[in-house]
Amino acid sequence: NEQQKKAVDTVEGPVMVIAGPGTGKTQILSRRVANILTEDKAHPEEIVCLTYTDAGASEMLDRIEGLIGEKGRKVRVSTIHSFCSELILENSDLFGRQPKVISTAVKYELLKETMDKYITKNSSLYKNRGDRYSSREQLLDLFSMMKRKRLNKAGIEKKIEECKGKQKYQRLLDGVSIVEKYSEKILEHNYFDFDDMILWTIEKLKKNKDFQRNVSKGIKYLFVDEFQDTSVIQYELVKLLVKGKKKEELNIFVVGDDDQSIYRFQGVSAKNIQTFEKKYQLTQIILE
Repeated sequence: NEQQKKAVDTVEGPVMVIAGPGTGKTQILSRRVANILTEDKAHPEEIVCLTYTDAGASEMLDRIEGLIGEKGRKVRVSTIHSFCSELILENSDLFGRQPKVISTAVKYELLKETMDKYITKNSSLYKNRGDRYSSREQLLDLFSMMKRKRLNKAGIEKKIEECKGKQKYQRLLDGVSIVEKYSEKILEHNYFDFDDMILWTIEKLKKNKDFQRNVSKGIKYLFVDEFQDTSVIQYELVKLLVKGKKKEELNIFVVGDDDQSIYRFQGVSAKNIQTFEKKYQLTQIILE
């Protein structure tokens, strides 16, 4: 339809497409990439498409290949975590670390050790009967949420003081203390998880201007799918990928639906869409 065609044909500048379920957004993303390549506006390697799942990335690559052939397989389509992993591997001399991916079993083991050592009888997490480790899933969720929202113990304590609810949030405070000790233990063993890859990449892009400039220069067109489900740190990464570009070079295309976020419990910021609208003078297209 008319709006879908507009989304496919508007290839220059920042563009936001608000698209609910059943509006053909995967097709639009694929056709827009194919349109850019057909018009010779960029090489496949200069196009980066960030998706939320590996399945989404695979589907998009298949669609692009179906539209323009083998050339479409060279487009850099991946999840945000995979994109960061590739950057780290390609620039191992810059990152200077050979970390180990932490497995679920190791997570549980290290967390149990931490709980045994630091949960005392005075803690609201202490249990003298039943499953002593029954709060481990909550603690792991808290660990992930703190990283994705860029929170630390001091920041959480400050928020709680503002709410005047220290007693009410005692279990949370005790949990944060355990999570910080657990985080230290992970670093001691040189383990990392997917969120760490994003944080390391952000750190290097911020501290090393040449690295940031080169990464940004290598991306002529940036696509971000399921934008409403990007976390605080993921949106921070997206901004760094286009930082320093001139207005006429700022070709960033995001697709999202602010009514459809299903990942808010994972540290997703519901404000990302509104913040993006304010930051960039963009074309907004709404698909019915």
